[in-house]
Amino acid sequence: MPRPAQLVAGLLTAVLVCAGAALSDEVDKQRGRLKRTDDPAERAKITVKLGDALLDKMTHAFRSGQTDQGVQLLAEYREAVLYAGRKLLESGRDARRSPGGFKHLEIHIRKGERRLADLSHALTYDQVEKFDDTREELENLRQDLLAALMRVKPEPSNKGSAKEQNR
Repeated sequence: MPRPAQLVAGLLTAVLVCAGAALSDEVDKQRGRLKRTDDPAERAKITVKLGDALLDKMTHAFRSGQTDQGVQLLAEYREAVLYAGRKLLESGRDARRSPGGFKHLEIHIRKGERRLADLSHALTYDQVEKFDDTREELENLRQDLLAALMRVKPEPSNKGSAKEQNR
């Protein structure tokens, strides 16, 4: 007769395997959606879902001791988010008039940076360095997205400068 501890260990293993499979399915689903679209705003929205799934899968990998897989997922996450952000910024879209994609990606990056910071506390020095580099690149992209969202274009004035009016 199996001991209760063995039953619990077996049950936890089964749950972890099922969770890993579900995470892989979600990642594959979002990758497929990403390949089928060319619209930068839609790509950004899909990248947010893909990024969440990759972060979940990465967390699962690191916590289960699969550091090589976790590092690969970190690199994939970084590339996906940076690519989506670059394409969105290069699209020429006015982020103030149609912020779709810009806002989604900026919020995701902010949340992702926190998740990466939380996860990095349990890693080795070499692994933390990769996380810090990724977080720095993502923060730079986030700042660019915010600049696009908040940019105020100067309106032409026919009245001249304030100094000329006071003379």
